[in-house]
Amino acid sequence: MLNRRNFLKMTAAAGGLGMMEPIAALAKRKQPSGFFGLQPFIEEHPEAVFIIKTNVDVKTNGEAIKKVGLDFSKSVIVPAKKGVPLSTIIPIKPNITSSFTSKKHTPEQAAKFPLEYGMGIVTDPYFVEGIIEGMQGLGMSGDQFYVREVTCPWDFAPRGYVDMCWRQGANIKSFYQRDDFNGFHDDYKELDPNDLQWVSFNKSEVFKKAPYLWPVNAKNTWLLNVSKFKAHGMCLTLCCKNLQGAMSTPFQHYCGADRCLKEIESHTVKNVYARAKANYERHLAAGIPRWQKQGDLGGYTMDVWSSRTLDNVSHTPAGLSIIEGVYGRDGDGFLAGPNKGPYSDQEAWDYMTNYVIFGKDPYRVDIIGHWLGGHEAGNVGLYHIAMERGLSTVLDPRKIPVYRWESGTPTL
Repeated sequence: MLNRRNFLKMTAAAGGLGMMEPIAALAKRKQPSGFFGLQPFIEEHPEAVFIIKTNVDVKTNGEAIKKVGLDFSKSVIVPAKKGVPLSTIIPIKPNITSSFTSKKHTPEQAAKFPLEYGMGIVTDPYFVEGIIEGMQGLGMSGDQFYVREVTCPWDFAPRGYVDMCWRQGANIKSFYQRDDFNGFHDDYKELDPNDLQWVSFNKSEVFKKAPYLWPVNAKNTWLLNVSKFKAHGMCLTLCCKNLQGAMSTPFQHYCGADRCLKEIESHTVKNVYARAKANYERHLAAGIPRWQKQGDLGGYTMDVWSSRTLDNVSHTPAGLSIIEGVYGRDGDGFLAGPNKGPYSDQEAWDYMTNYVIFGKDPYRVDIIGHWLGGHEAGNVGLYHIAMERGLSTVLDPRKIPVYRWESGTPTL
């Protein structure tokens, strides 16, 4: 017979997406003793970035991709005499933004583009599963893992995350209250307060206080930031941008400048609009590339986006920042791209790039990710402003020590 604990665990991971084991019950569970940490060389070199060159044949080979995640986990996250207690809760933030190929969300586009077409838009679930399974090998249990993403819960099942969490006993949850897709109905005010982790900000440019999806930023947690290697209108969307979806709606709306600031006015710093304008004018005068451009991805919009992103990253420490690039994607981050194909004259395509890029510093990981994706980090205003704010110390990828990681051994 299925006991209550297992029932709660399984239903939270699979069926309703709206159920979650009561937070109070976590303290009553029997937890493993001992510790884990990053492999000592990684721990001792926070300035370094590491690259695993994988050898997966096709993006639909889930078994091979899971093995990549499993091998990665076993060689990178290891038992330790001291460090992170094995009883720690592990929030995982993959990139599960809309792939626009889910029939429930966009039936017209889904009829045009097969589900497989949108795979490169999201972090591969088999890679994440391999990491979870590897960490369970340390003595942890599946119900210590919480997959969190604020956007597009209608894509959790089509993209394989519901089945993956069911298999591993992990928790995934939809934070949408009404499922009609005619607008945003997951506002933080509508959620159970236990679903939110509020964070107060200091030395910030936008946020004074913001709600995260529990257990992100809760005490006694260790966050895994697992982004996707894919192109975007902002060059590439990697670890720093991925954390945007760890906030509750409407706080995660970064891309609309003043329009999106208005949604959260009561939780922003004093004189936020004047500060945003002054920041933009200073950065424009300093010659940040492309800051003179107008429109949705113009300089002012990007300046406000950068400020919000830096506030977020500096207040959301990750135990490890990872770019899953077993397969990568060109284009605009979604469906459109530079290729003429069977579905459209402007298609985005996936490629077997066969990279996993990781490290402790998300800025450095992303700079190397941009370089491997064909972009110079100096063209990305975010990294200029990160240096101005003292959050990063490097812009040139050639000044970042990069190691090839093979079976737990780093080679410069």
